Amino acid sequence: MAWKKWMRILFPELQLLDHIRERGFSGKKAERQQQPETSPFRQSGMAGQSQSLASSAEKETFGPLASGREAVADTVRGWNKHAWVRSRAELDDLFPAIIEEVNGQINRQEPFVYEVAIAYKKSFLLRESGKVQHRLLLAGPEGTGKLRTLSLLLDQFCRKRLLPYGHVTTVDLDRYGEREAHTLFLLDCANAFRDGIGTVCFRGIERAGPEIVQYVTKLFADGLIRTPEGGQIEASDYFLVLHVDQPSPKSETAGAAEQMERRTLEKMISPAVPQALVKSLDTCAFTAAPGLDTLAKLLGERCLAQAERLEADIRLTLSFEESVFQELAKQVEQTKRYEKAIEEWVTHVFTPQLLDWRARGVLRSDQEALVAFREGELVLVSGAVSLLLPGLARGQEQELSEALLELEQLTGLDAVKKFVRECLDVVTAEKKRSLAGQTKLPMSMHMVFSGNPGTGKTTVARLVARIWKSMGLLSGGQLVEVTRQDLVGEYIGSTAVKTAERIKEAIGGVLFIDEAYTLSRDPADLYGREAIDTLVKAMEDHRDQMIVILAGYTREMDAFLKVNPGLRSRFPLQIEFPDYTPEEMAELLERMVIGRGYEIHPDARQHLLGMIEGKQVRGRSDTGNGRLVRNLFEEAVRRQSARLAQLEAGAEEWRWLRAEDWGIGDKERGTAENIMAELEEELAAVVGLEPVKYMVRSLAAQIQIAQRRKAAGIPDAAGQTLHMIFQGNPGTGKTTVARIIARQLYRLGVIKRDELIETDRSGLVAGYVGQTALKTREVIERALGGVLFIDEAYALAGAEGDFGREAIDTLVKAMDDFRDSLVVILAGYGEDMTGFLASNPGLRSRFPTIIEFPDYTPDELLQITRQLLAQRGYEASAAAERAMRQQFVQTQGDKMAGNGRFARNLCERAIRSHAMRLSRNKHATIQELTMLEECDVVEEAIYESS
Repeated sequence: MAWKKWMRILFPELQLLDHIRERGFSGKKAERQQQPETSPFRQSGMAGQSQSLASSAEKETFGPLASGREAVADTVRGWNKHAWVRSRAELDDLFPAIIEEVNGQINRQEPFVYEVAIAYKKSFLLRESGKVQHRLLLAGPEGTGKLRTLSLLLDQFCRKRLLPYGHVTTVDLDRYGEREAHTLFLLDCANAFRDGIGTVCFRGIERAGPEIVQYVTKLFADGLIRTPEGGQIEASDYFLVLHVDQPSPKSETAGAAEQMERRTLEKMISPAVPQALVKSLDTCAFTAAPGLDTLAKLLGERCLAQAERLEADIRLTLSFEESVFQELAKQVEQTKRYEKAIEEWVTHVFTPQLLDWRARGVLRSDQEALVAFREGELVLVSGAVSLLLPGLARGQEQELSEALLELEQLTGLDAVKKFVRECLDVVTAEKKRSLAGQTKLPMSMHMVFSGNPGTGKTTVARLVARIWKSMGLLSGGQLVEVTRQDLVGEYIGSTAVKTAERIKEAIGGVLFIDEAYTLSRDPADLYGREAIDTLVKAMEDHRDQMIVILAGYTREMDAFLKVNPGLRSRFPLQIEFPDYTPEEMAELLERMVIGRGYEIHPDARQHLLGMIEGKQVRGRSDTGNGRLVRNLFEEAVRRQSARLAQLEAGAEEWRWLRAEDWGIGDKERGTAENIMAELEEELAAVVGLEPVKYMVRSLAAQIQIAQRRKAAGIPDAAGQTLHMIFQGNPGTGKTTVARIIARQLYRLGVIKRDELIETDRSGLVAGYVGQTALKTREVIERALGGVLFIDEAYALAGAEGDFGREAIDTLVKAMDDFRDSLVVILAGYGEDMTGFLASNPGLRSRFPTIIEFPDYTPDELLQITRQLLAQRGYEASAAAERAMRQQFVQTQGDKMAGNGRFARNLCERAIRSHAMRLSRNKHATIQELTMLEECDVVEEAIYESS
């Protein structure tokens, strides 16, 4: 910070002196200076100058201390009292001259200029301080002089000593991100209202975030904003202006809107402006779209002025054929941006092209040239040389080209790109058909985007809005993103209103409804039906004014359109967004890394594709898309931060994401020897089940040999089928072994997720037709990449018509569709599972491995009991163990008793009995508190048997 700024922080009074030097004193002393032509309060610079506050740090540096600002505000308040002393007769005399002066500088907007001027005159007549002076809407097509008119009027008010400042402070609402609504936006608002009087214009509300819009609405309605910290920003003594770009109203309604009914007025205002804000407005002024003659005049004035400058700067003498301005005016009219389009073309297209030719020697010093139209092209003619100049139509073509280029640069999505190009071809053909005099066929451009999340649907929808706007099919080109909660109300009737509000926001652009199927998941959902009905009606009422895109999962969207046949006919354009391939995801990751200022280290790059392949599971909605890419990147950054946090790393090191940051080289899966050693360690912790352990070992060996054969290039057309059936009584270790197998399959690289999903009939079967398949698919999708364990699977084989058969059919299809992504284990009683497989021949062929789980022997159950007691901090005396073993012997052969659950229950009962016995002994020793005796086992057994 410069020393002068530091001085003004330490001594705030210097800010007041700066203010006085710039704008003078107020009050009686200022009156005695008698400077009627040039007000001492006028800001230096050209008339009509405006300043923007998109970011206060970029636009203007304000005084940092509150005391300095208060001093400035006191100075302005002195003017505040002086400004209202004009008599009403003086105001009547001044305003006609002011309006005439501004009309001389603004082309063909007399009603608009008059309305804006009268809005200020009302406040000058009332002379009310301490409140918002006026709330004014400036609306109309882009480039019709709305802000310029306001600036010129304020300059005149300043010259006539009606206001202290001749400038307007603008706040660009569309430049703030979601996270800046409560920070940067509020800071800029506070700065905008720091002087105590003036005009603040808010523009870009059509593209602003919802929290920004809410703040602006409160400011206009209440005259202040309350900040989250408890402070407030007041707009007392200010003129509040809302600037909105929107299509021009009819000629008879342009300009004044004061005498209209409120309903008519609200219909004229852009749907992007909330109704609460509309109701707070005092005056609404609309500009009219200029005609061809006006545009030709504007073009002539601007081009001739630029020609004079070019002659002075680069010594090039230009002249224009009169037809040039008429032809260019037609192109300007097509853009619907009028004066703005003219200024952009002259400044950023026409002049740079001439400067480039002059710099390259194509045009020489003191050369004369004529701008003309030849065979429909704008050219620069000098002698025998004719050079092609870019016309205004090229501006729209450039926007279209840029949007199409962005589409082509998207990773993957070849089918989507082809679809958009085909749509453009249809639109182009329709235009040519119309020019040929044939009847224009009505086209419906509503679309359905189906696919998993993170596959680019929203990005493409945003590009569609831009492309369709650049082709003249949409007036605004905005994308309004909504979900069910944005459309559905809390009671019957409120949904239609809520949905209509979002539709109104989307007119002129695209309404993008994500997860649209949630509007009709339940036939009894009256709220969703109300939203759909409202949407269908709006699509008919605004057929050529907006595009609706429904988006969601493929299967759910197909079901949604089947349930609502009227919708399918209204959405003729349907496109599937496929999951990204590992190669495409690697490309996405590379772009993301570079875009965030990082680089992938060479030691990681060669392993990156393999890492992604290891994470991606075919069929899962969360692994083949951009969200997985983002998660991988964020995890790598976290690991890098943890690695470098305690080191003295230089800036270069912080840039690199190394192999360890990506988790490459982790020993998580390990070598073959380590894997088998870990397997033996886990199996050793399992009591008994020797036949089962043998099967698990042989399965692991079979997988390892198959992997070695594949690495050696030995073909295996059949491949491996790892689906299994576990047969045995409850409590014989089936779930425990399933977890061990899932863990080993992951370590061996057979599955990509170390996860076992456990379920049974209740987790798969629903209460009515059609819902069982959906419920089963949801469970299957959760298990993709891991192991699905279905306990008591035989319960799915119910009677004819039972919904369990629907679950079986869904499961069998998924096993075929996701052969490499899913391992299924069915478990249940031996006899029941045998009957279950016999009733479904297709199942038996898909489960080649059947593992029998025998009941535990009495000695094995006693060993399990010791483990369970040790986990609880108990042990059993020799007598207690004999009593336990005796119970195990007595119940041997009972399929409900000869298992681990019986041992667990026996432990629980003995512990309760032990607690009852010692509850009367207040001086029990440590040994007594931890030792179960024979009586604890026997008494509980007697109680249970009784």
